[in-house]
Amino acid sequence: LPDVPNQPEINFSEDNINAQMPTKKLPVKNILNIIWLIGACCVGLWLATARLIFTTTLWNTRIYHDEYKGKNVYISDHIHSPCIAGLKPVIYITPDAACSQYIELILEHEHRHFCHGDTFWALFRWLAISIFWWNPIIWSAAVLSKQDGELACDEAVTAKLEKKLKAQYAHMIFEAAASSRKYSIGFGTGHIKERMLMITKRKNIFISILG
Repeated sequence: LPDVPNQPEINFSEDNINAQMPTKKLPVKNILNIIWLIGACCVGLWLATARLIFTTTLWNTRIYHDEYKGKNVYISDHIHSPCIAGLKPVIYITPDAACSQYIELILEHEHRHFCHGDTFWALFRWLAISIFWWNPIIWSAAVLSKQDGELACDEAVTAKLEKKLKAQYAHMIFEAAASSRKYSIGFGTGHIKERMLMITKRKNIFISILG
């Protein structure tokens, strides 16, 4: 028989196989997509969890107060200012607001949120922030959107009020801000001046309120 040449020995070890396999680098675009997805999930989960805890706390501690224009009104001492909340949104007010002489104006302000579809816009802001969590412009736009919603409710409430009642409404906002927001409505104290100027639309009335 003819001599068969010796065949080279093949090394099938795991290290040798890994060394021979071509390495593929993950494209930068895929890496960015993964980072975006993780960020969107984290921000969305964070916002949803915070809202769920807030709503559950209100549900477990609320006390029925009254009904206003077809919407149930509850008292809760776990909020700093009146608001609407829940899967089937209702109105929540603070104990101080329930005893306030401005209770009708407070409830009308909160009811206007329903009329303007602000529960939908709140969900839209949540989605926008979750999707574009990396964009500070979207975060700023969400804050401004909420502020515009409060201004729109102020304007709707005071549209048919007499000048004296408008001044009282503005005074209510200023008084609440000055007293640790016991029954303040809407966003923080940084925009109190803007809200009162919008409500009164007259500088002399605004100055008299401050005085």
